[in-house]
Amino acid sequence: MSVCSWSVVFWLLAVWHVPVHAQALNVVYPQIEERPASDYGYQVLALALAKSGVPYRLQLSRLPMNLKRAQAEIQAGTVSVVDFGTSRDAEQNLRAVYFPIDRGLSGYRLFIIHRESASVFAKVRALGDLRSLTAGQGPGWPDAQILSAAGIPVVTAQFERLFAMVDARRFDFYPLGVEEVYGFLDRYRAVAPNWGIAGMTGKTIHILRN
Repeated sequence: MSVCSWSVVFWLLAVWHVPVHAQALNVVYPQIEERPASDYGYQVLALALAKSGVPYRLQLSRLPMNLKRAQAEIQAGTVSVVDFGTSRDAEQNLRAVYFPIDRGLSGYRLFIIHRESASVFAKVRALGDLRSLTAGQGPGWPDAQILSAAGIPVVTAQFERLFAMVDARRFDFYPLGVEEVYGFLDRYRAVAPNWGIAGMTGKTIHILRN
């Protein structure tokens, strides 16, 4: 079992206060709209639970949802856990398990842009160069706050609309994790990644605070 899986097991069982001879732990993972059913976070959670020695039942939520809705569903008790890059606002209501399950890989971004904007991004050399450009983000994404705090204008919309919007040049760039961007481009071939930037976030698991 990997260090990642053991760390997830330890933290989840600790914060969920699972006794040794407990009844089966019922865990509901949300179907995030932009993620496949075989999402990395779901697979890590499944492996961790399988190796935990604790009886469990892991299932996907009945309906797909965006990340903002998933956080609300945890508070409502219909979803047990979700993984994303944490933020101060998220941790006001949820408890983060401080172990980046992707080792920070998702913090490295490639930008999806309109092909005709390639010459604009070829001139970007520093953060200040991005402040004259607008980024696209989904509802509840922590990166929206990070970009705004850095002085970069942000437009938010539902996940699938963002691809059409960048193609229509409603905003300039759409940053996605290096591990996911090419899969999305296979589905949305009208746009292409052109430029990469290093970030400082990684996905961590979040559960109900109390």
